[in-house]
Amino acid sequence: MSSSGKTSNIGLSQFNGSDKPKWGQDYNADMRAIDAAFGGLGAETKTYSNANDIRKNGFYNVCGELANSNVPNHHWYTIIHMNNLGVPGYARQVAFNFFLVDEIYTRQRSSNTGNWSAWVPILAGRNK
Repeated sequence: MSSSGKTSNIGLSQFNGSDKPKWGQDYNADMRAIDAAFGGLGAETKTYSNANDIRKNGFYNVCGELANSNVPNHHWYTIIHMNNLGVPGYARQVAFNFFLVDEIYTRQRSSNTGNWSAWVPILAGRNK
């Protein structure tokens, strides 16, 4: 028998005293699971026209000059999108103004309604 247990988030092998690991099989399967779960995180930045369409954890660019872009104002933003691993449906976004270093916002999505909160400034300095 391979591992008798799996981790709760991405299903990595967990062994107990009576397990007989198949190291090539178990290790390779675990590495594929890690790669699938985290391999693309931060590897590239994608561009979206609407921040509400972002679903996967990662880094994104969104142009505020487009209608219905759902960003704080009419600028380009780099957005970090993070899903809550413990509670499906909850997510947080942090938006960094691409041109103004002193403008950062955050908002969250609730699993109860699926709606995003309003953007709240974390840092809105001299350029506001």
